[in-house]
Amino acid sequence: MPNKNKQRLFPVCTQEELNVLNSKEFILYQNNRPYFGLVVQKDDEIFAYTNSCPHQGRMLQWKKDRFLNKDASRIMCAAHGAMFELHTGICDAGPCVGKRLKPLRVVRENSVIQIEL
Repeated sequence: MPNKNKQRLFPVCTQEELNVLNSKEFILYQNNRPYFGLVVQKDDEIFAYTNSCPHQGRMLQWKKDRFLNKDASRIMCAAHGAMFELHTGICDAGPCVGKRLKPLRVVRENSVIQIEL
């Protein structure tokens, strides 16, 4: 019998796209269920999180593929200005301090950025 819980990799963007934008949104479907997410990069590291602010569950972006504050040092919620550390997803400023974004596993193969669900 096949394993129904088997993890799968889903390509979401290329390294080149991420180099230009520093952040990228995506929607993946598994078992007819949508997963809204984002990938961000800082230097050579890539992080992925669900696209949902822990404050009120709103999506984070302020414009298509735009999640970062002005100096690209934090993920910023467009609704209430909460700021999240890139490396951990922990909120360090705003209405949900101490809460965190839900991390997603990133796999980089060649120049393709993939998310494991």
